[in-house]
Amino acid sequence: MNLFDNVKEGRAKYDRYTDSKRKLVRVKNGKPILIT
Repeated sequence: MNLFDNVKEGRAKYDRYTDSKRKLVRVKNGKPILIT
């Protein structure tokens, strides 16, 4: 697994998390940040 795969997997996890929690996410410097 390379870095790109890790990034895709990470983004998918954050997408599922935010979908379940119904929270907005802003990506800053490539890092997703939960906005509460």
